[in-house]
Amino acid sequence: MGDRTRVNARQATLAVLKVLQERTDETKPIHIPEIVEELKKPPYEIFTNRDTVKRILDDLRLDQFYPEVQCETLRRGCNGEWQDYTYGYWYKQPFVFWEAAPRFDERVKENVTFLRRVIRNNKKRRGRENTVSFHFGGYGSDGAVHPKKENRRINNVLPLRLCVAYGNPYLIGLFPGERDLAHFRVDLMTKLTEQSGPEERDERRRFTRSRLEMAKLNEYLASHLYMSFEKGALPQKTTLRISKKGWSDRPDASLTFLYDAFRGNWQTVREDEEMVEVQVECLERGIELFVWQYLDRVEVVGPKAVKEKVERALRERCEKYLDQ
Repeated sequence: MGDRTRVNARQATLAVLKVLQERTDETKPIHIPEIVEELKKPPYEIFTNRDTVKRILDDLRLDQFYPEVQCETLRRGCNGEWQDYTYGYWYKQPFVFWEAAPRFDERVKENVTFLRRVIRNNKKRRGRENTVSFHFGGYGSDGAVHPKKENRRINNVLPLRLCVAYGNPYLIGLFPGERDLAHFRVDLMTKLTEQSGPEERDERRRFTRSRLEMAKLNEYLASHLYMSFEKGALPQKTTLRISKKGWSDRPDASLTFLYDAFRGNWQTVREDEEMVEVQVECLERGIELFVWQYLDRVEVVGPKAVKEKVERALRERCEKYLDQ
């Protein structure tokens, strides 16, 4: 009998926590009588009382357990003494700016759900892995996704991670036999299928997967600017020189464009009245695209090989544009 009591106590605690997590936030608190009524319903079907729920909430709110459980506190007098009275409980959800959250259509949702399942299942498997194949297209003048002219199917990509960049959903994955991370717009995928096969046992490939798992997403996006492919090269530290010409109206607030691209993932190396030098970690292709956007104020300082390669690519771009 005692065993059953302990199990029910654990179940009640977990149920209260789940109600808070799924039903509440700072704008939608819940009161103890409402929790008692919620616990009576499926899937919980737990019949308890207000005092028990109050004790559970007090335990959950301890700093060593769930400080995310919050409540309103009111001080009131009772027999000449002040006592704290708690009410209106909620779970402090991870902050999301819902007003700015991207909205995706049903096709994208289906693709993301499919890819999430494959990624999740692969984490549980040893010796085998599931890959995905798909057609990859682009948007036409009618605003719809169409296959490319060759309509070539992309086969056996190992899906590793999903993210949103520049307002679009992306899959980060590996081509079969490759060790460089590749990126695919999820909204451009059609006819997704899943295949099962033996795990590719390659130490450098395994290192690539570990590198991605350990990377913080904002740092990864900054080092793979504009979702550039790795293509045999890893991100490397590059120094950029940013001109202060035209900064007289706001000399301390003119790196917004740099922040927009690298989200603060840079180090200031040198600064004087005419320029700022910063060091970023990024793929060469990303650096090239970034400098192309800001030719009037950004130049590559080093390494020398990166500087020469980027300048050559930019010169070719300018000549091609002027020859049109």
